[in-house]
Amino acid sequence: MKEECLICKAPLEYLEEGVLMECALCHKKEMSRTRCTNGHYVCDECHTQGVDAVAAYCLEQDSRDPHEILEGLMALPFCHMHGPEHHILIGSSLLTAYKNAGGEIGGPRCCKRNSYAAVTEAVHFAEEHLGVRMELKEILCSHSGSNGQCIGKRCPYNKGRK
Repeated sequence: MKEECLICKAPLEYLEEGVLMECALCHKKEMSRTRCTNGHYVCDECHTQGVDAVAAYCLEQDSRDPHEILEGLMALPFCHMHGPEHHILIGSSLLTAYKNAGGEIGGPRCCKRNSYAAVTEAVHFAEEHLGVRMELKEILCSHSGSNGQCIGKRCPYNKGRK
């Protein structure tokens, strides 16, 4: 692997247990299991500087191809080979292509709903394409009372939908 460490481009190593490390950029100290083979550590906050560029990029796109949008996002300067910023790129590219193709996003943001949908689809994908059958009980959200933007009965995971 190449260009993994933001400081020296050395490969990353993953430790079995967390160790107190100091961020090479902001000098914040925290527990982590990941550093480069030369001992450099970069905290998630420093690692994801520039994430605001994701929304700006997506708003400029007219493509209906989520892969094309994803590749463009991964080419942005803040996006590193093994950074936590990748966790928001998939949803961002899918939602951008969906909206550009005429879809309506369907209500206010809900991280729980998005997480439940991702887990559900991953379980179905693993069974269909990998032959691995995981268990998945019916998902009923217990967090709607904490979300002032909950879409209620329109949410497929809402407890009161039945």
